[in-house]
Amino acid sequence: MLDADWRWTDPDGWHVTLAFLGATPPNAVPEILDRLAEELAGSEGFSVAAGGIGGFPGRSRARVLWYGVQDERRQLADLAQLVRAATGLDETSPFRPHVTLARARERQGVPLPSLAVDGLPAGEVPVTAVHLMRSHVGSGPARYETLAEISLSTPVAGVAP
Repeated sequence: MLDADWRWTDPDGWHVTLAFLGATPPNAVPEILDRLAEELAGSEGFSVAAGGIGGFPGRSRARVLWYGVQDERRQLADLAQLVRAATGLDETSPFRPHVTLARARERQGVPLPSLAVDGLPAGEVPVTAVHLMRSHVGSGPARYETLAEISLSTPVAGVAP
């Protein structure tokens, strides 16, 4: 049974993580924001295609059930690289854009269910801003607090990204 195997995330917290800073002292946030704003200045917004269900680390023993984002033009990956550079992260793991839908109740993971994809969101997802967020974890689902938002400029109409 699907609900018995998974703890579902709160849809209000759904997001694509570009960079994970981990434990960051609050007094470091203003400098991080300054570097992000400088690095992202002039960056244009864009859209990515949504679609696909998967699991980490794999389908046979997934600990995370996710909904994928297709980044065929690597615009989201390039944005993640800018954010990682601005925050001083030397990230070696590949960037896999996704939204975490659920986490397995069993630590070793569970086989991914066969899910009907009818009714799943599809189409284009606009990327118009980068949010610096703080996660609050503990009992229950994680809660996310937006500390700052950096808007991306609007592309010129009629010009393909």
